[in-house]
Amino acid sequence: MSNDGTTTMHPDFPRWYREVGVDENRDRLLRQWKGVSTLVQGMTEKNIENALRIVFRAKIVASADGLAHIRQVFKDEDDLFDMQGNDREMEVLCGASLAVVIERNDHLAASGALSVTTAALNGTRAVELPMNLPALAETAIARIAEGNRTRPDLQHGLTDLPKVSFAAAKDKLQQFDQNGVGAAFDVAAAAVADGLETFSKRVAAAIDSTGRYIAIQDEELEMLWWVFGERSEDLNQPFKDVAAKAQPLVFAKELADSTKFLPGPISAKGLLSRVGLKESKKVTIPEAVNACEASWLKSLGQSVDVSPLSLPIHFAIARKLETNDDASWVAGWANSCGIDEKHLFPTLTVGNLFYRERLLSLFARE
Repeated sequence: MSNDGTTTMHPDFPRWYREVGVDENRDRLLRQWKGVSTLVQGMTEKNIENALRIVFRAKIVASADGLAHIRQVFKDEDDLFDMQGNDREMEVLCGASLAVVIERNDHLAASGALSVTTAALNGTRAVELPMNLPALAETAIARIAEGNRTRPDLQHGLTDLPKVSFAAAKDKLQQFDQNGVGAAFDVAAAAVADGLETFSKRVAAAIDSTGRYIAIQDEELEMLWWVFGERSEDLNQPFKDVAAKAQPLVFAKELADSTKFLPGPISAKGLLSRVGLKESKKVTIPEAVNACEASWLKSLGQSVDVSPLSLPIHFAIARKLETNDDASWVAGWANSCGIDEKHLFPTLTVGNLFYRERLLSLFARE
């Protein structure tokens, strides 16, 4: 962090911005980076959604307030920043902001990385950016998932006991009378109390880390029992009896129900493969949605106000439930999402995408 509150410029930012800032103006480059840094520091999941709509050139564009907020952030750092007519520059700056956000290791980074991949829809939607944002997101998901599941080092901070000094107490004993001895005991007690407080904080941190690690182990154990049980808990029937085209959504939802930490385990896709979803079996998103019972779709408890960009399968479910038929919703859904309604996806891909969408829905934060 620099003295003016901005983070050190990302080493790739000059290359990213060169696409729209060809004059190599170092001062303007710094101002644009300050804008990116400010936007990232105040980023929320709503900001991520608006940034995604800009970089993916979504049919349903970013909200007027959201777009104005992003533009104003850069205008505050650069008086020359245009408030309109610079859509390409906005795409690059929003792409850079998303790339920086997902390099972190917190909830927002995990949520942002998941959102990038669900918006990309396995390459069905493309972005024209100077960085491979979907690939960066996949790397971030794997990194955060692995970091969440690293066994904590319990010895760190516990073997190195805080040192307690009685030097100040000894100084008080130079006046060896009732007042001096009393003052020495007070100082010694304060020194011991400070040492114990320091050590108790280390113990509490170790307990928190251990508790989180155990919870993650419980999460994975629950997932494994679900796989070994070979039975859908929602439908109360063996995996093999679940309608083939409904399996991607049903299995992904049940796996998401067992997930307690974003972005889920690295093995999520492997677990979905173990329960029967395949690369070789193909299905369209409308087919997968229509194959599910309406009662099960309603049980998902989602709002109809879902993003057609980052939650396209949930958006399909909402449209299906609105029309209560298998056909009339499809064309409108495909147009809003910018998707070919007949595009075939591997069932494993649909399952993995819906799993990530469910996590975004379940773990959403304002």
